[in-house]
Formats: sequence, C-alpha cells, structure tokens
Amino acid sequence: MSESGSVAAEALQVVELGGGLATTALAERHGVSRAQLARLVKTGVLDRVAQGVYSLSGAVDPHQHRRAAWLTLDPSTLPEKRLRDPIPTGVISHTSAAAMHGLGDLLDDAPEITVATRKQSRRGTKLHRRNLSTSDVMIVDSLPVTTPERTIADLLRAGHDEGHVVDIVRSGAAQGLLDPKGLAKQLDPIASRLGEPDGQHLAERLLDLSGLSTRALAAAVSGTPIGDAIRYSAIADLMGAVSVPAAIEMRQALTNLVGATGTLSEAARAAMMAAAPDLAQFNAGTFAAVRAALPKHRTVPEVSKIADATERDQTGADTNS
Repeated sequence: MSESGSVAAEALQVVELGGGLATTALAERHGVSRAQLARLVKTGVLDRVAQGVYSLSGAVDPHQHRRAAWLTLDPSTLPEKRLRDPIPTGVISHTSAAAMHGLGDLLDDAPEITVATRKQSRRGTKLHRRNLSTSDVMIVDSLPVTTPERTIADLLRAGHDEGHVVDIVRSGAAQGLLDPKGLAKQLDPIASRLGEPDGQHLAERLLDLSGLSTRALAAAVSGTPIGDAIRYSAIADLMGAVSVPAAIEMRQALTNLVGATGTLSEAARAAMMAAAPDLAQFNAGTFAAVRAALPKHRTVPEVSKIADATERDQTGADTNS
C-alpha cells in the first residue's frame, strides 16, 4: 500500500473510532498529522465539518453538528470512553436534546450542551453549567442526551415560551416517551417560579394544555359512545376496588362521576369516602346489580332503575321475612 493509501486508511480508522467523525487530536494520536488531514480534505477523502473535526466525504448524519460540538469538548478522548461516564465531559441538552428526541420544532441552530464544570465554549456552541445525575441522561445515536423529562424542565428553566414547551410535551406524550411521575419530579425545582405549588401540578398543567391529560382526554370524548364506554369501564374498576359503599351513595356517585368527567378520579374518591360511614346500609344485591350493569355500558338512568328495582325487591323480601 502506498504512503498516501496508508494515511487514508489510518484516517478512516480514526473516523470510525470517533463515531463517524475524527478530531485533529484523535488523528494525531493515531499517526495522522494536521498536514495529512488537510491533504485528505483536498483529495476528497474527508470533509472538514467544523474546526478540528472531519468526516468521510459525503457522509450523512442528521446530528453531525451536535456530534462535532460534543467531540470538541474533549477532542483527545475516544467517544466510546466518554460514553461510559458522559456527565463530566458534557451532555446534549435543551433545544438540541429536543431535536435528538424528535420533540417539537424549536430552532436548534446552535448546539446546546450541559457541562458539570466551566469549559471554554467554541463559537457556535452554547454551554450550560448545571449538575446532572445519571438518571437525567440517556444515549441516543451514540451521543449522551438529557432525557425528555429533564429536557422539558431545562427548557422551562431557560425561559423558553411555555406554548413551545407544551408542543414538546404533546409530542413526547403522543410518542410514549414521557414518564408523568418522572416529569413531575424534574419540574419540582422550578414549579413555584412558574406559579404552581409543586412539580405534579405543573406537569398536570402542561399535559392539560397539550390536550393529553386524563382530564383533557375525558373532556374530549365526553358524550361520545366510546367515551361512555371508557367512563363506565373506569367507574366499574373504581367500584371494584371499594369494598362496601352504601347503595344510595354508590348510585349518586355514578351520577356525579359521569357528570363531572373532568374530575373523574377526584369525584370517585370523594364519593366513595363519603359512603364509608354508611357501611351498615350496604346492600350487597344492589352493589352486585349495579356493577353487573356497568360493563354493558348502560346509561346512568338505566343503572339507577336497576338499583331501584333491586332495592325494592330486597326490601320486600326483608319485610316478608
């Protein structure tokens, strides 16, 4: 193999080790000088994609500018080694993380990276100094990226418009990428600044605005056949978890729950707890009859008639006995 061919082969190996990109520092560690890199660019073997960063000519990588920015923060260390403990040398975050996750359409013209300690920023890269934990980070396309939940919290913390963040929440929830409990935990530190008592309330607000909260979805399907089926099924499940509610309270709870679709779970708890003092009035037959009617997607009046008829039958039986 000629000398030029040998150099090209070495350069290609460095690019492969660099996850599709090669830094000048890595190339020099593997015996490829700056002058040789320049010649490989001139002959069309490599493309210079950023200062001190090279790719194979014509290579396509949708995350190339983010990958290049991340590599330059520690250009002499192999990416594979950095990914074993990514936090000290920087994690893709904020708008860049949203883009990596495919969430929303925020402008991502300058790569954003969160670092644990102060680092000198290169032109065109925005660095954020903030502590991260291992649970805040995941690997996406061989790059360390903040989780969707942490990304949402970071964007709000940085002052991004809430409407734009809601678009990201909607996209994440629709794709099944968001953990509501994890989101609430991430939002806890900034909730008061945004007018909410805690992260749970702030998460619920964002989900409400996105149209994907339980309350918003219930309101959207209210009055439709499938909505009634979902609601009655949910009510049946709730009732099945309660041991001995009073028959009158139980029927009233059905009416309240279906009427107050927006606060289904809260109304259920309130109604069932209110029924607890009346345990002595529990009518097992009524309870069984109402529960049996629910899976058939009966209307509330129909369920009430069944309950009334069952009570009359059982009251008459008790009187005769």
